[in-house]
Amino acid sequence: LVERLRAVFRGEVAYAANWDALEVPFAHALDSLGVSAYFPLVAEGERAGVSAMSRRWERPLRRLDRLRRDTGLPVFLAEVGYPAHPEAASAPWRPTSAGPADVELQADLFRAFCAAAAEDRRVAGYYVWNWFGWGGPSDPGYSPRGKPAAAVLETCMGRAA
Repeated sequence: LVERLRAVFRGEVAYAANWDALEVPFAHALDSLGVSAYFPLVAEGERAGVSAMSRRWERPLRRLDRLRRDTGLPVFLAEVGYPAHPEAASAPWRPTSAGPADVELQADLFRAFCAAAAEDRRVAGYYVWNWFGWGGPSDPGYSPRGKPAAAVLETCMGRAA
């Protein structure tokens, strides 16, 4: 498929692997490799502070660095996102929860990401999932719009600019 694509497309070709399935047998045909970075940072039911969650990014960063070295490709985070609900730290891939919105946890998760990984040289860059949606303080979804996480990301991205 990548070979057929290159016959008609002159841009860079990337693929985004899921955080729990990093084996990409066709990586040799790509220009870069993305990862949907929904790594759990706590056990189910556990609550951790920003510094602990930031330290827990080290294991995924080592895995991403190994992927970078094994493939010889730049590895970027195709999606870094946290819903604003109580299970976001243990299951960031889960868009909904029975619990109420937890915008402070969402902000803390982005604080942990920014402290640990946003400027880590083992990662070629990142994209935040997702800005669209109404957002706001009662929205348990992924959008940081209208929530404390937006200010966290503004500061984080401002450092990188």
